Amino acid sequence: MWFRGSAPGGRHRRIAILHIPKTAGTSLRRIAERNCQKRWIYTFYPPDNITPPPAVLCQSGLLIGHYSFGYETRFFADCDRAVFLRDPDSRILSQLSYDTRYFSADRNEKFQRFLSTAENPVDFIEFSKFWYYDNAIVRMLSGVGDQLPFGAVTSAHLEAAVCNLERFDFVGFQESFGADASALMDRYGWRGRIARDNVSEKKLPRSDEALGLIARYNCYDRKLYRLARVAREQSALATRD
Repeated sequence: MWFRGSAPGGRHRRIAILHIPKTAGTSLRRIAERNCQKRWIYTFYPPDNITPPPAVLCQSGLLIGHYSFGYETRFFADCDRAVFLRDPDSRILSQLSYDTRYFSADRNEKFQRFLSTAENPVDFIEFSKFWYYDNAIVRMLSGVGDQLPFGAVTSAHLEAAVCNLERFDFVGFQESFGADASALMDRYGWRGRIARDNVSEKKLPRSDEALGLIARYNCYDRKLYRLARVAREQSALATRD
């Protein structure tokens, strides 16, 4: 079989892991690769709305990548959905830390010139206008991904994201990655060590200025994250009861 173990109920399942940037997705992918045959894994990291070739559609048993909700239906008529969330402030600061290093290394002249003179790296949010600095969690869970202009996310997208999140079979949090990754592995009978990969070496400071700018463009992500934490606490209380 394409993975070792079965989902609850004894049925072998197709699995779609939605990887929101900077939420330990690389670590999850490597756990999956140690437990699944590589030819059954399809990793998706280009822009949205790219249709995989028919051979990939037929052979894939596990999808993981930066896709938006709904893309998994191109692969599977029925599957388990999994996602890890992260505090939006921490996620953005981690992304900024990565991007400022990446674009300072001669990969883009415009961005390199800006970063070489910028007084505060957080200003890169408004300079770059990358979609993943603008409510990326709501964008991906609502299904719009990078298809909206920067700053165009609305409360309607938040509502759609909340509804779609309820359709996930597993929701973990990076803040409790060890325990949550272990629970995900137990669900599918996966084995092996749990390690954090692709971790930002240098963290940007959580200054008031940085947090203020992040809040301006991620208010819906903040709301969704709070709702998800409440839902997790309620679920834990129900389990104990």
